[in-house]
Amino acid sequence: MANYPWWGRSDRCRAEARQGLWRLREGQVLPIAIGILVGLLTFGGLACLPDSAGPAAESPTPATKQADQLPADPDTPADSSQPQATEPERSDNVSDYFEPAHPRVRNAAVFAVQAAPAEVEANAATWKIWKINHWVANNISYVSDPRGHNYYAFAHETLEVAGGDCDDYAILLASMYEAVGLDAAIASIDTDNDLSLDHMTCLVYYQGDGEAFIEEETAILEHVGLPPQVRVIYFDPVGSKILPQKYNNGIWIVADPTMAMEPDKIGYVIHKPYKATSVIDVGE
Repeated sequence: MANYPWWGRSDRCRAEARQGLWRLREGQVLPIAIGILVGLLTFGGLACLPDSAGPAAESPTPATKQADQLPADPDTPADSSQPQATEPERSDNVSDYFEPAHPRVRNAAVFAVQAAPAEVEANAATWKIWKINHWVANNISYVSDPRGHNYYAFAHETLEVAGGDCDDYAILLASMYEAVGLDAAIASIDTDNDLSLDHMTCLVYYQGDGEAFIEEETAILEHVGLPPQVRVIYFDPVGSKILPQKYNNGIWIVADPTMAMEPDKIGYVIHKPYKATSVIDVGE
């Protein structure tokens, strides 16, 4: 049995009570009544005191401290009464979100181009250009930015949530193209003739000309069972003032599933105007 202090002091308390009754007989009513009340309070108080020989008292640990030591449960809503971690301010530089060497981006690009028809080489430039655009068009959904904010997502973030707006598509496509050895850029596009940015797209470099690419893409479409009607828009680096000045031939093909009339086909954009106002060379 636990050694509670009040068990060893009950005789003293009863003695004080008897002494109080004797004084009551002497006519000291008020002082004795006060004495009895004090004795009872003392008796009751001693019952709640810790034994001097027992263990030292311990303060309870606040529940919030225990919760802080547990890993966060993603399915449990955050308690707004507790301080929340603040995400570092995100950069306004589009190229900061370009991630060709991120494992998830690289793996997605490699996975996408592996399923080549027997007649097509998986590492051929035309196949990789067409297939990565096709994969993104069919696996990433268009989702607008937060209201009132221009939000850029890292390429791996767009893959994780499987959604984003035009700039997120452009960043992801450029990252995936570069992840499998192609050269890519990101272009700011004017779609309403006011010479200001209102759209963003990916450009991917192809060494041949437009006719050669159309011929190769048509063959790919036939092999995968899609209608072979092809339309490709591209930018010619020769004489351009905004395209990367590192090629004297070839073309920069537009990879823009968000504005393509047929997203399964690369460069199938018919919207006009569609003018590049600036180009960011994210490649090496």
